[in-house]
Amino acid sequence: MTLSRRDVLKTLSATALAGLSTATAMTAPPKASADRMQVITANVKDFGATGDGTTDDTAAIHAARDAAGAGGRITVPSGTYMVSGLTASVADQTWEFSGAAVIKWMVGPRTNGVVEGESRGSSILLVSAEGVTLTGGVFDCSNGITNETDWSEQGIKVTGEGLTIWDAKILNSPRHGIYALNCSRVTVRGCTISNSFGAGIFVQHGDEAGQAVDDIVITDNRVESARDGAGGIGVFSNSPQRQVRRVVISRNTVQLPPDQTAVTGAFSVWNGVDVVINDNRSIGGFFGHTHPNPTRATISNNVIRGFKKYGLEIPLNVNECVVSGNVIDPDGRNASIGITVGARGASQDVTILGNTITGFQGGTMIGFASEDGVGAVRDAQVIDNIITSQVASRGFSGFSASSTVTNLVFSGNVINAASTPDSYGMQFFQKGATTGVHIIGNQFTNLAVRAVNLSNVNGGTFDQIRFTGNLVQNCPEGLGGSGVAGATNVVIGSVG
Repeated sequence: MTLSRRDVLKTLSATALAGLSTATAMTAPPKASADRMQVITANVKDFGATGDGTTDDTAAIHAARDAAGAGGRITVPSGTYMVSGLTASVADQTWEFSGAAVIKWMVGPRTNGVVEGESRGSSILLVSAEGVTLTGGVFDCSNGITNETDWSEQGIKVTGEGLTIWDAKILNSPRHGIYALNCSRVTVRGCTISNSFGAGIFVQHGDEAGQAVDDIVITDNRVESARDGAGGIGVFSNSPQRQVRRVVISRNTVQLPPDQTAVTGAFSVWNGVDVVINDNRSIGGFFGHTHPNPTRATISNNVIRGFKKYGLEIPLNVNECVVSGNVIDPDGRNASIGITVGARGASQDVTILGNTITGFQGGTMIGFASEDGVGAVRDAQVIDNIITSQVASRGFSGFSASSTVTNLVFSGNVINAASTPDSYGMQFFQKGATTGVHIIGNQFTNLAVRAVNLSNVNGGTFDQIRFTGNLVQNCPEGLGGSGVAGATNVVIGSVG
């Protein structure tokens, strides 16, 4: 498979626009059904809620919920409402919280996570009904129970289909800020989630047999946490046999501690099909992004900074994916990977286009990886990426492949290693065969060893390798790589 850059960009644009069109359609506020004569509105203060920061207002708010009925509207004016745990259990309701309405968990002596004398819920708000919309409000979970081994309490927990959350603030959740379990058509937009112990927003496809988790839209949110081990935004399936489908994650900002000890990421989609992840910003985390097992994913125009280890990791089986226009910079931290694809799996129809990777002190900038010889790459393109390094004391590869490779186009890339010791432009050192590689029109600059290294130290073989029109500057061993044992049909064309 060889596409022109124009074809790739057209495909990318069409995929992204289709995904965002889905997002626009899904985030429109629900309307009353045509046969409903009047929507019932219930103000919680008309049912005895005080909002005085002392009184338990749980029963009064639930009374307003029940009075509004299916399709009704509950309004929560300004004030601080103490609750033991609210439940949105009536279908198609809209809960409208004033921006100055604070919902706060009751505090008191507890036994096994239950406030004595209260029926304490496992979340500050549980959405169990279908078609619920929540807008506004501040949900303060600071009286929740934080325990590293027993995360029984959430911020807002969702088990009902078709939820929309707009412009809410969730503070200090003892686990996830917004947690949706085994439900589809979930939209989270314009929310702020601060200092969750777990993830800010987490959608999970658990162990429910036959349960679909589809049509997830997460846009324009901000997640921030100073807690080591906190995560950002995740959409997760426990198994490749239960994929999450049609996921849009766009225009979000995540800020995590820059030196995480836990292996967490700012953005993550596991086992996703038809995924758009674009225009997001992240600072910190162990990973910037990690997206295992994607099919038809577009990961574009994200800014990924300040991470500890990997900028963008796409492991396991990777099919029909485009990684385009991302800016990846560890901000001086000792990170080791810019973009890595296919570790422990196979990669097919992957395009890595127009990314900027900079600020590393060594490591692999773009890599197709295998572990213990597992992994294969077929029909891949690495085009028009800009890769620059800081001067460092450890090895550097602009591109590396430790997988079996069949049909790779490496074109128009700029690799400048700043004379980092033991630096290479490209390295191939897999155990299997490398067949059909075209290295064309690249610029290799300031490399301490050579531009391209074909290594058979692991028993790899090379066939049909072509070099055309590459520019090599300040590289002691030049283009290199043509004299190894086991290499056949290696053609070095014009060299600038």
